[in-house]
Amino acid sequence: MRFWVLTIREINGNRGKRFTFFRKGIEFHNNFQVYFGSRMSEFNNMLRLLERKREESIWEEKYAQASAIDESVKDLKAREAGLRELIIEREDALKGKDLIAAQR
Repeated sequence: MRFWVLTIREINGNRGKRFTFFRKGIEFHNNFQVYFGSRMSEFNNMLRLLERKREESIWEEKYAQASAIDESVKDLKAREAGLRELIIEREDALKGKDLIAAQR
């Protein structure tokens, strides 16, 4: 069985993060630029959290709250395609080193 402990330290402000992996007493470092793909994982985690809260509200018979959460989930899912396109455009702009286009 493998155990990984991940610690995150910021380097150079928001431009990059340093990840330190510890595996069986050996320390590995990986410095890399943070891309926008992590934003989609944050978005998906938020959707899962809202869906779980909706299920809890239904279980506790708080139907008005469940309905409001359901509307929020539908709204977020409708915005997902646009967000995904924006992230892809920003990644392409960063690869082309066009920082002005990436900032939009």
